[in-house]
Amino acid sequence: MKVIIPQSAFVRKNNLVREGLRHVLTAIPSHKQGTKKDILMLSSRRSGSTWLMESMGAEPGLRTLNEPFGPKYAGRSILASIPEFKGIESGHRLYAFPESMLPIVDQYMSAPSYTRLASAYNPLAPGYHFKTNRTLWKVIHANPAIEYFYKRAQEFHTFMLLRHPCPTILSMERKYEPELDLILSNDAFCSEHLDSAQLNFLQDLLKNGSRLDHFAAEWALEQLVPIRKLPKYRSDIHVLSYEALRLDIDKGIGFLAEYCALEAPDKIILATNTPSASTADERLKTVQDSDQSGFIAGWRKRMDTKTEQHIFSILHKLGIDYYEFGRDLPTPDYHTEF
Repeated sequence: MKVIIPQSAFVRKNNLVREGLRHVLTAIPSHKQGTKKDILMLSSRRSGSTWLMESMGAEPGLRTLNEPFGPKYAGRSILASIPEFKGIESGHRLYAFPESMLPIVDQYMSAPSYTRLASAYNPLAPGYHFKTNRTLWKVIHANPAIEYFYKRAQEFHTFMLLRHPCPTILSMERKYEPELDLILSNDAFCSEHLDSAQLNFLQDLLKNGSRLDHFAAEWALEQLVPIRKLPKYRSDIHVLSYEALRLDIDKGIGFLAEYCALEAPDKIILATNTPSASTADERLKTVQDSDQSGFIAGWRKRMDTKTEQHIFSILHKLGIDYYEFGRDLPTPDYHTEF
């Protein structure tokens, strides 16, 4: 029997209770690495990665790690033992992995005990297993440092999950406070990845732009390093989109099952009907609606054409071309046919 815990459930709303249960319940399962490669999902905030991770977690024996490089865990992990850590971490992102930090990152990814708290902790969920033999890593907070993962893509079944920028930016605006100022105050990142014209444009946007402008620029900056570095490693990394998966879940999960050597695609497909832990209450019914074509374009009801064009003008300043104005699916270079 499938149990759906609503967003407003007491455990999910009460931080002390939730974190106490997490400490206890993540200590129960045991992990013994099997012969299959682990899975690496590279994505960004509000892109459907939690939904896909939790769905794939229905695969027996698959240990899912929810944002082990995010601010909730990284700052309390062995990663923070490196003196440079404070200089490369702020807000929702890790900006770089200095050479001195690489052995510690390798260690962090090799010992399950270091990432235990990021694993599934709800015994009623499809992704909670008492025994696991491989791991799915969901990485969304280390995009500026993504080449570390790109270089190791062959060691995993690696794929990137994209989502259209407009609904993502709208969702970020509802959930977070903007951090464009934090990014632009990181001199090392800006000097390495932005030219003077781009930096001046963004500084003017920070001063005179709207809140939505700030989130559009923030989203673009989070994609900047991944999109520039991807061509060199593209043969080792599949690029999938949230929209394509939603439009044909059976084919999409079938594709992932074959690529990632998953044995229970039927269980995963069944789990896709369960809203993710990051889905807000007011969207639960929409997410479960059978008309997925309407669902993936539903954001257009909240954004007019002029605003959409304006957002894409900001993205184009930074060379982000995953999607185009007026198109729901990624551009052909980034669209994988199932």
